[in-house]
Amino acid sequence: MSVYKNCLDLIQKKRRTWLITGVAGFIGSHVAQTLLLYNQRVVGLDNFSTGKQENIEELKSAISPQQRENFTFFSGDIRDPELCSHLCKEADVILHQAAL
Repeated sequence: MSVYKNCLDLIQKKRRTWLITGVAGFIGSHVAQTLLLYNQRVVGLDNFSTGKQENIEELKSAISPQQRENFTFFSGDIRDPELCSHLCKEADVILHQAAL
């Protein structure tokens, strides 16, 4: 079995809340989409310095309305300590994809 398949099997076994920084980027939006398809909760953060609103729209169109309810998006910057502290409190897993 592939490493990817093993990871997906593990993800399916327990529902978690995933914080993804840079969620509007190519990688972040695709990771979020996969997690949502596996019925995980995703909190996304992006300031659109390199990410695109179109990636968020494509992500939403690729998932069901039920899965969309598990996605929360915040427009903001990872350099904002109050925002990051607030978002991290509820996250089980943090995937840092924000970069210039």
